This record gives sequence, C-alpha cells and structure tokens, in this order.
Amino acid sequence: MANASELKEQLQILVQAILDEEDYSLGITDQIINILTALKKLKLKKLKNSSDDSLKVVDDCVVPDEFKCPISRELMTDPVILATGR
Repeated sequence: MANASELKEQLQILVQAILDEEDYSLGITDQIINILTALKKLKLKKLKNSSDDSLKVVDDCVVPDEFKCPISRELMTDPVILATGR
C-alpha cells in the first residue's frame, strides 16, 4: 500500500485531469474514489493507533459518578441526566 504522500500526489494528478478535460473518463473517477478510500483507511489506522495510546491515559483519569452506570458502575457511552438528577 502506498503512503499518504504518494496517494495525495496521485489524487492531485487525477483531479487536475478532470479539471483540464471537458469530457473525462469514468475510470478517472473510480481511481479517485479508490485513492480517497485508501487515504481514509490510512487515517483511520493512524487514529486507531493514537487512540490506543490515549486510552492508557484515560484509564488514569477520575470519572465522575454521573457518568457511571448506577448498576454496573461501568462508564456509560451516552449518559443522560434527567432534571431529577438521575
């Protein structure tokens, strides 16, 4: 798999081809979509790797009781606090 810099260069060339030509081929758009998909995968992989490191830091943080499930005491992913405070 190519690195991000190489993919961006290829993308720039293909986008310029679309801008320069009145009637461009659908193959060019398919290539652009493939490059964008590859760039997205690289970005997600990078974010996943960095989030693994940040999770180690999060483990050391103190979580307010409002964000913990009252039954399991696990961290809730989408906590909602009602007007009653529960």
